Amino acid sequence: MKYKIKKIIILTFAICFLAAIPVLFSVTAKAAEYVQLGMPVISIMERDHATCTSVEFGGREWYVIAYNGDGVASDKGTMTLLTKETQGTTVFDDGQNLYYNDGKPRASNLDYNGSTLQSRLIKLLNSFDSREKEFIKSRTLDDIYPKAVNQYLWPLSEMEYINIHGVIPVDTTGCAGWWLRSEVGWGVDIIDYINTINLDKYSNVNYIRPACILDLSSIFLISSDAGGKSNTTGAKLSEPVPAAGTLKFTFLNPTQHLSLKTNSISGWGGDTVSIGYSGATTGANQYVSAMIMDENGKLIYYGRLKSVPNAADSEGTVQVTLPLDFDSSRDKLKLFSEQVNGDHLSDFASSAITVSVDSHYKIFAVAGSGGSISPSDSTAVKPGENQTYTLTPDQNYAVAEVFVDDILIDDSVLASGDGNSKSYTFSEVGKNHSIIATFAKQNDLPGATRTNSSSSDSASSGGVLTSGDGNSKSYTSSEAPENRSIITTFAKQSDLPQTIRTNASSFDDVSSEGVTSSLGTSSKSSSSFDDTSVSRNTLSSQAPSSAASDSKTDDSSTPIFLTWIAVISSAAVLLFLIFRKRHLHINR
Repeated sequence: MKYKIKKIIILTFAICFLAAIPVLFSVTAKAAEYVQLGMPVISIMERDHATCTSVEFGGREWYVIAYNGDGVASDKGTMTLLTKETQGTTVFDDGQNLYYNDGKPRASNLDYNGSTLQSRLIKLLNSFDSREKEFIKSRTLDDIYPKAVNQYLWPLSEMEYINIHGVIPVDTTGCAGWWLRSEVGWGVDIIDYINTINLDKYSNVNYIRPACILDLSSIFLISSDAGGKSNTTGAKLSEPVPAAGTLKFTFLNPTQHLSLKTNSISGWGGDTVSIGYSGATTGANQYVSAMIMDENGKLIYYGRLKSVPNAADSEGTVQVTLPLDFDSSRDKLKLFSEQVNGDHLSDFASSAITVSVDSHYKIFAVAGSGGSISPSDSTAVKPGENQTYTLTPDQNYAVAEVFVDDILIDDSVLASGDGNSKSYTFSEVGKNHSIIATFAKQNDLPGATRTNSSSSDSASSGGVLTSGDGNSKSYTSSEAPENRSIITTFAKQSDLPQTIRTNASSFDDVSSEGVTSSLGTSSKSSSSFDDTSVSRNTLSSQAPSSAASDSKTDDSSTPIFLTWIAVISSAAVLLFLIFRKRHLHINR
């Protein structure tokens, strides 16, 4: 019986361990993004095809035979490509075209200008995506007569092939080889099946293998051709891995559009912020995407935020989770429209729009007549830092009352300073705050408040503001001393934080159902001074006057808890098996 119980215990632990395995991996699992800004190291074909870079363009794979001015027909900012595979077959010339492109009679069927091969390459160009054709640079073939101008796809010449110094294998089964454009004597050059230059008649059929020059100025992102961009969509961005293997490009293109309703938000590392957009390009494979660049312009995070397939999706809101290590003084958040067409196909994007991220909390301070508060107005404070305010009465005045986050605080909370001045410190700031100080003539105040005192009989002995009609408020004292004063200050609504512009009894008194702004809706309360909706889990359950409420919470406790269950369970199983084996050994 006891052995059955042991088996049941072992089975239970094993089930717990297996159930927690997905959690172990999901805690840190991220969809890999093989994407980067800027061109990786490019190897042009010099000795063999195995060491040169290959790229995907126009639905075809190409070898890089020149780059950035080095190699065949290359200038700065360009890349010369040669198809990896042949693109069909044709005769060099069928004898039907008797004229050059300029209308003059052709002198020979060996001339590339006006040939059947040239016509086939023009037809092949038209099979490209119209947007891709914009990135192919034309060239003039001046080694032939007459010169062929505005050539976008073209065959190599004999000298260009020699200058490659490479072995460019290709299957030439069924033909003698693939066409070059150079005529020699009675025939036209071809590259035969053993990669040597040979001659063939213009009327024979051989393979087509074009080259082209790619303009690199419009390349926005470089990614791996297969699986470079994951299929995941959502607020969380991924740390990209440098592109490897065959490359594909994301081109900047004027057909992609995106506008933002604001270029400024408030947020901190770990926050999920809402950003309103409009005018997004919609349709198949269309997305609103985001990336984060460091101070050196390096891409450090990338992801697609939202799919926008329908016309109704051209306007809306996207969510972005700022990475925990996000530093607004160093990192730049950028949004853009992106068409991601999958493996082996070019992608297209709009220009990226920089979103200014304010990673500071704000404390709004105002003082009534008879004194001053320093610092005054709005002060930006870094998360976790302290901020002290000094309340300095004018001559013959004293501090009367101090409201923190719209709630009257006890005078004992204030620290005494020089003369009748007092100070208040916000410790480990973790949200927005407000502080309002009032002053009164010493002769008009109870005796205890005429000097620097923290007596419990002071005017600041307790009370709370409650809401009335419109923007009106009322004050009720929790005690009724014989002498009591109340002084009220007012300010323009536009000068106050958003949350105290309306009838609210607390600085953070925002409806839990959400705050709607031009940026969208947040399901959590926000005390931001602007109209930015910030979903901040640290603000979900804060008491306005509690210092402890500024501490952050971690919503990842559940997966961590399950992870520990898995670890403890597996350890228990292991110990039990060791003990059982030892017990059996002793019995023997």
